[in-house]
Amino acid sequence: MVARRRQASGLDFSGNMAGVQQQLAASHDMSVRRTRVLEALAAAPGEHVLEVGCGSGLMLRAIGEAVGPHGSAVGIDLSEDQVGAARSNCVDLPQVDVHVGDVVGFTLTDDLFDSVLSVRCWSTSRTSKKQWFSCIA
Repeated sequence: MVARRRQASGLDFSGNMAGVQQQLAASHDMSVRRTRVLEALAAAPGEHVLEVGCGSGLMLRAIGEAVGPHGSAVGIDLSEDQVGAARSNCVDLPQVDVHVGDVVGFTLTDDLFDSVLSVRCWSTSRTSKKQWFSCIA
């Protein structure tokens, strides 16, 4: 899995790097940005939202709260450490589901999600824009 993770992203968000990213995600600046992104997303109760590159799950948690028990928030991330943190951060939200993987290999159908969100994810990927966006468009 590590070889695939590095091949797909060029970066390895596990171990110490995962911890650094989690501290950054919890910072005031990232909290402000998360609030603005969530306002733009405007996820409503009952909607189904995919977050690509969910990291430690702070945004995913807020999405899960917004969609409520009749919606779903699905996160995908390349890092097992980040997915573990996301699962811990969202443990009390049964509408949140988190997966280790690359969106390029994730099977999506046209009607599965109302919205797809990715913040700071594509910029760390070696996958071409065309290939990456064709997975989520």
